[in-house]
Amino acid sequence: MASSGLELLWVSLPQLGKGALQTLSISFLSIATSTIGGVLYGVLRTLNVKWLNAILRVYLELFRAIPVLVWLYLLFFGLPIFLA
Repeated sequence: MASSGLELLWVSLPQLGKGALQTLSISFLSIATSTIGGVLYGVLRTLNVKWLNAILRVYLELFRAIPVLVWLYLLFFGLPIFLA
């Protein structure tokens, strides 16, 4: 058992490194996915198809109006209900 904070840090360093790498990989994946999704959204909006613009507008306003935390709660608690 570690007797000081520095020893505890030294012992925990491999786990902290793994956590940092996992955080960076998740961040990179989410940035790449968001960029691709944003570019696709922008390209689809420039097509000027009336029904497609209406769908994209509803999608955008829905995600703008509802906070991310609410979406997380809905996915975390609601998704298992639909998948069970």
